Amino acid sequence: MNLPEPKRLPDGRWTARYSAPPGPDGKRRQPRVYGRTKKECTEALVAAVGQVHAGRPADDRRTKYGDHLDRRLRWWESEGDIMPSTLASYREAAGLYLRPAFGHLRVADLRDHHFRDLAAAMRLINRPEADADGSDLLRRLLAARATRDGHRTSTRPLTDARIRRVLAVASSSLADLVPHTLAVNPAAAVKVGKGRKVKPLLWTAARTERWRETGQVPGRVMVWSRDQCGAFLDGIEDERLYSLYHVAAYFGLRRSELAGLCWADVDLATRRIHVRQAQVDDELDSTKSEDSERIVIIDQDTADVLRAWRKIQLAERMAWAGVWTDSGRVWTREDGTALRPAGISERFDTLVARLGLPPVTLHGLRHGSATMALAAGVPIKAISEMLGHATSAFTADVYTEVAEELAEAAAVAIAAFIPRRAKTVPNGGGNDR
Repeated sequence: MNLPEPKRLPDGRWTARYSAPPGPDGKRRQPRVYGRTKKECTEALVAAVGQVHAGRPADDRRTKYGDHLDRRLRWWESEGDIMPSTLASYREAAGLYLRPAFGHLRVADLRDHHFRDLAAAMRLINRPEADADGSDLLRRLLAARATRDGHRTSTRPLTDARIRRVLAVASSSLADLVPHTLAVNPAAAVKVGKGRKVKPLLWTAARTERWRETGQVPGRVMVWSRDQCGAFLDGIEDERLYSLYHVAAYFGLRRSELAGLCWADVDLATRRIHVRQAQVDDELDSTKSEDSERIVIIDQDTADVLRAWRKIQLAERMAWAGVWTDSGRVWTREDGTALRPAGISERFDTLVARLGLPPVTLHGLRHGSATMALAAGVPIKAISEMLGHATSAFTADVYTEVAEELAEAAAVAIAAFIPRRAKTVPNGGGNDR
């Protein structure tokens, strides 16, 4: 490899140029590297040229972060092993936060205080305190949200988890620039919150009574007791999508997995559900991780519930005739089109409020499923596999404490453990496959 000879500058430093791929404007680029000594400069030069030969992005000190982000996004998109939903989250982080915040700055000028300021500004979004903050950074972030054509942005304050994900995208986008452009990765040095797992909290009788008196919810993640879960399922038996919430409560499928489940992956004769894809937004995607792809064995009552639902769906198909959309999904709108994942949660919240039950999220049904299975004596490994967790240790760490609150009656299988008013199949039944 023929490298250019470093030259000494008037200020005593050493510098050298090398050829890099064209920038976003298509023009030829010859970035510089620097060093306090000739040896240090040569080492930086070797590292930079190695980046180019390895096919990784190479930057110079004049590159704007916005241009660098665009290049990084194209590189991510060219990778075949990144899921579409993950790419969508990268684009959102870049479009809503990183590019508006620092797109105008040179990459070489980025420091950790920039990303600390970004985290602080993100915490103010959708909060009353934002009105009193006159920073240009927050103004740019709010302007980006206001001009995001065709996309809905959340009206809730951003969680620490969301802020950490954005900073993780920033850190990944800058990782290849260390050490020849940046001495350290400025985004990697910023820590947001403690990152502790938020463990579910049970709606005990005392907590429920306090909630009815004050309206206060005692924890961020709440789960129902077995009586409350049974009351919910009994109270919605006439709901069109009863079977969806039944499966969520009993077997803990994620919202995206419920929305993406297809009849081709359900075998009612053998009582098997193969969870192998998910719908996060508008398109089908693979599951959250390799561990999330799994086969869930359902009980006979649940199989009968799904048979009854399929009869309803077939009747809707006949009623809509030639305009019915064959999406292949288990749960659909009346015209056969796929459900909107957010709509599943919105309907769930409406049903909970109508029944006067203490509030839980749709994801709380997944937590409740794990908790009641543990309390019912189901082995931790079986529960971990049912939920699609990476390890049994994670399942035990999150759910054991809540399960102990239910343990006094834990001696039967989960299907029998949730008390029900009657073992009837809603909306009819049948034995068709």
